Amino acid sequence: MQTRQISYRQIAQRLGISTQRADKIVTKELGFSKVSARWVPPLLIPEQKRTRCTLSTSNLELFEASMVAMAIIRDCGYELVPHPPYSPNLAPSDFQLFPKLRKALTGRHFVSDNDIIDAVGIFLDSETKEFYVGIMALQHRWIKCSTIEGNYVKK
Repeated sequence: MQTRQISYRQIAQRLGISTQRADKIVTKELGFSKVSARWVPPLLIPEQKRTRCTLSTSNLELFEASMVAMAIIRDCGYELVPHPPYSPNLAPSDFQLFPKLRKALTGRHFVSDNDIIDAVGIFLDSETKEFYVGIMALQHRWIKCSTIEGNYVKK
């Protein structure tokens, strides 16, 4: 398929079939799903998914957690749990922290790394308890990811 931005009507017209038949062929027979207005084929076969998981696990093991970071996590009452390879809708930092931090720091100019560190510290200190509780909304996303067996989903 040269373009993945095509409607059922366009497919039906090109093939001379009904839009319902085009829908059935695309979704049921070819296994495509619509992600962000584009038709996406089933990308990985089970063996590829297993390999991806194995490699991701191996890559994650290459990184050691900082003892300082671990102490802060424990002091804040959080438990460090294994996580999937990077996925913006499942990563706590992208889900909760970065959008709000980006908004708070937009337009500011920093002369040194310490200026940035100080600004982030001030941002974190100024947030309310609700900001830190908001991370709990990730539970819904994790459940959804498990329910659909890790496949893509429309927002």
